[in-house]
Amino acid sequence: CPWKVPPQPITNVNVEKRASLLLDQYRKKSTLYKTNVLLVQLGDDFRYDTAAEFDQQFINYQKLFDYMNSRSDWFVEAQFGTLKDYFDSLRANVAQSVESFPSLSGDFFTYADIDDHYWSGYYTSRPFYKQLDRVLESYLRSAEIIYSMTWSHLHRQSTVPERFRSWMSRMMALLSEARRHLSLFQHHDGITGTEKDHVVQDYAKMMQTAIQGSQTIIQQCAHFLLHPDQANLEPQLNTRHFLVDDEYSKPNELPRKSLIRLQDAKRVVFYNSLASERVQVVTLRISEYNVEVMNEKSEPIKVQVSPVFITSHQLSPEEFDISFVISVSPLGMSTYTIRKFVGTTQENT
Repeated sequence: CPWKVPPQPITNVNVEKRASLLLDQYRKKSTLYKTNVLLVQLGDDFRYDTAAEFDQQFINYQKLFDYMNSRSDWFVEAQFGTLKDYFDSLRANVAQSVESFPSLSGDFFTYADIDDHYWSGYYTSRPFYKQLDRVLESYLRSAEIIYSMTWSHLHRQSTVPERFRSWMSRMMALLSEARRHLSLFQHHDGITGTEKDHVVQDYAKMMQTAIQGSQTIIQQCAHFLLHPDQANLEPQLNTRHFLVDDEYSKPNELPRKSLIRLQDAKRVVFYNSLASERVQVVTLRISEYNVEVMNEKSEPIKVQVSPVFITSHQLSPEEFDISFVISVSPLGMSTYTIRKFVGTTQENT
């Protein structure tokens, strides 16, 4: 039992006390309804999985019902029944009443069940993890596409060197793991937010692992596809070739934006997993505010610099956000260069 209260066999000694306690609960529940007919379901998840449990429940309740029905001063009739029995009794009871039922419309969510457990299902429960699921879907799809592009590129050769076969096999293991973790969270008590607290923590850890694995695949494949000497490349899965923009270091926290330190010029690679050109504004976090951004043609482009708030009233003196428009071809990558601006701020406005 979730409440750690073991069931008690009903005997001649305790039947009156237990029947009275149960009937009190039934009467309280009946105040929520307009008729004298009450349906009370018996069971829960993972119940009645043995014949012994079914027999124990049936025998216990039958003793309680028999005792309730024997007490004419309790004014109750209790019995086992089907849904048909319930609705037949309900309609018969309603036919004797002139009062009509009210009509209720609108949003029936959320409702609370035990402590602070708010069950709003697929609407609003645990929105952080619903969003994390969508982030994982995006990363996984991007990883699958760039992995396929790398595989296709390698198989243009008559033979694929063993070092690349092993490398691709290890990345496929990461892909398979990410797919399993994502699919597991699609469980009806997963993405809905109706799982227990310790279960959602386990889901979060798996999705974090899947995101990190997908990021590894993306940066590994991007490094290979952009490498000028692919034939002599020695792939190393544990080598981090790129600093990923969003770092998911903890499963229950928002990602931390990577800080680009500009002691030297930095190249930033943007990958487009879509089959159409993408033109959009991107925002990066950097350590300098007086910077310039060059496109792939080494042409300077317009940049907006924004402050980073440490608190609602305090700005960071060491971190800044820069925003600019990028263009990436379908299923392609574009490289932009960020460097300190050597002229005046006015010239770079």
